[in-house]
Amino acid sequence: MTIHHISLSLLSTLLISLLTACSNDEPDAANHATPIKFASPSLTAASRATPVTNATITDFGVFAALNPDSLDSSSTLTADYMYDVQATSATSWSPVGEYYWPGSRTPLRFNAYSPYRAKGITAMPDRSLPGSPSIVFTVPANPQEQPDLLRATPVNASQSPCALTFNHALAAVTFTAGDALSPCTVSSITLSRIPSTATLNLETGLWSDISAPATFTIDTDVTLTAAEGSPYVTPSTAISPSEATLMLIPQTLPADATLTVEFTPAGGDATTKSISIAGLSLTAGLTTDIRLSF
Repeated sequence: MTIHHISLSLLSTLLISLLTACSNDEPDAANHATPIKFASPSLTAASRATPVTNATITDFGVFAALNPDSLDSSSTLTADYMYDVQATSATSWSPVGEYYWPGSRTPLRFNAYSPYRAKGITAMPDRSLPGSPSIVFTVPANPQEQPDLLRATPVNASQSPCALTFNHALAAVTFTAGDALSPCTVSSITLSRIPSTATLNLETGLWSDISAPATFTIDTDVTLTAAEGSPYVTPSTAISPSEATLMLIPQTLPADATLTVEFTPAGGDATTKSISIAGLSLTAGLTTDIRLSF
């Protein structure tokens, strides 16, 4: 896991360390005798603890363009040989429907994403226009509904099984105890004014047109006690549940981005503390583990 260290203070008392720990939909089977089939999808070497692993990829959506010149990019091709076709583990990674390789071993250029039609995908590419396929994605407000969106490394292929390797397209954010977190009950953690809508180019993996600031709240309701022989909670104790890992668009956070924690100190009264998180970088495929101390 790649790790980045950043520390901030929250109202002089909250310490945060950021650890960055295939021309037609269905070509004529009579003319094309060899079905298109995919190998079991693989995931790039883990750079973070995420909800999706090789074993948990269950389906993906595929775009394919006829590539007679064997181009190394889909930017001048039209993805109408296969257009957002589902392939699933239940079909042994064959596409849903009948799709066959073109004749003369002409390669196809494949782009793909997973999960198929994931929650948050709001627009697909224009199937009639040439250019790299792109999808528009909005991060769902409920952390438990946010998908671990994957993008496949584009490939040219002309025979089965076509192997696709996927990469994490989003940045993960979790929360744990820092080195000096006093016993308390953390009620909620909120990230405010975080841009939540953007366009993902499936060819390049780059995000663009990042916009629509939104608020994301994790209801933690977790009570943290001191470690034996220490006045503080054991460092790295989880505060946010794994199922509420935030999956956000990779970006540098804007000037008005804010982190707010609602908590009650042991024997004390409920309180709220906030800090600016402007300029913090969220990177695709990396987890930012925010460690709290107050």
